[in-house]
Amino acid sequence: NVLLGAKADYSARSNLRREMVRDFSTKTLSQEINVQGKKITETEQYQVYYDLYVQNLKERVLEPFKDKDNFRTCIKDYGTPAFAQHGPLLRQSVEYMMRNLREKFGYTEQGAKEVCVYVIDNNLAKKFAKR
Repeated sequence: NVLLGAKADYSARSNLRREMVRDFSTKTLSQEINVQGKKITETEQYQVYYDLYVQNLKERVLEPFKDKDNFRTCIKDYGTPAFAQHGPLLRQSVEYMMRNLREKFGYTEQGAKEVCVYVIDNNLAKKFAKR
C-alpha cells in the first residue's frame, strides 16, 4: 500500500516484489554493496523506492480532511479550552499537523488553522485525491 497505493491489485504487488528481489540480487547487492562498498541507503534501488514511498505519502497527506466534520471542529477549537473535549487521537492528529505547519512551513497558529479550515471548506482533499 505504501509503495503502490491502496488500489494496487495482487498482481501489481507480486510484480513489484519480483522486480525488487531481482534488482537487489543482480545489481544492488552484487555491484553496489559488495563491489562499490555502498551502504544500503546509498544504493540506487533504495533511493528509487524511498522516493516512491515519499511520493505516496504526499499524495495521501490530505486524507484526514476527507468527510470529517469533527476534524474541522477540532481544528477550529485548537488553542481554546474546547479543544480538550475532543478525543485523544483526534487531538493528537490536529496537534501534530499544527506543529508541522508552524515548524516546517512557518505558519502562525492562526494561519495554520485558517489553511486547514480552507482546505476542508473548499473540499481540496477530494479535488486532489487520486482516483
